[in-house]
Amino acid sequence: MRDLRMEKLADVLVNYSVGVKKNQLVRISGPPVSQSLIVELYRKVIAAGGHPTVRMVPEELNEIFLKEGSDEQLQFLNPANLFEYENIDCSIGIWAEENTKALTNCDPKRIGLTQAARKPLMDTFMKRAASGSLHWVGTQFPCQAPAQDAEMSLAEYEDFVFNAGLLNHPDPVASWKRISERQRRLVDHLNGKHDYHVVAAN
Repeated sequence: MRDLRMEKLADVLVNYSVGVKKNQLVRISGPPVSQSLIVELYRKVIAAGGHPTVRMVPEELNEIFLKEGSDEQLQFLNPANLFEYENIDCSIGIWAEENTKALTNCDPKRIGLTQAARKPLMDTFMKRAASGSLHWVGTQFPCQAPAQDAEMSLAEYEDFVFNAGLLNHPDPVASWKRISERQRRLVDHLNGKHDYHVVAAN
């Protein structure tokens, strides 16, 4: 059974957060535990006329790579990944962990090697995001591990995450647009001002 909140979240991410347009290249990335959201995102990108690419990688692969890969492999930058970062128009990332401690026993030095190798990817990503040629968003997917870390049941954590995204509203996209408009008016009001004096009743 489809979860209406997943459909609403996908609508917010695709049609508000990154604003997918016709013929845009859209990367959707997340672990298998987030498959229900990935499916809804894929459906929304197709409806918007975009071209979705899905990157759904089991989180166990990170541990295998860090523990079993050679130093040469850890320091290798896959040119296919760089090409993707240089050419996608939108990126929708899903944060979801089944085990928040999965990499605790991995060597920090090896993690550092991997992060250093990926620096050109992040530099490209941030440069394009700053220029406006790449629109991106990341979202939390409610699952057991973060719910446990938050000392909540999964149902409680789902309500927490989904309500924070205004998914309990009849039309979350319209709600976010109203918030954006209020923020825009506030920014316009503050632009050019150097001091702001606030007086409270007490």
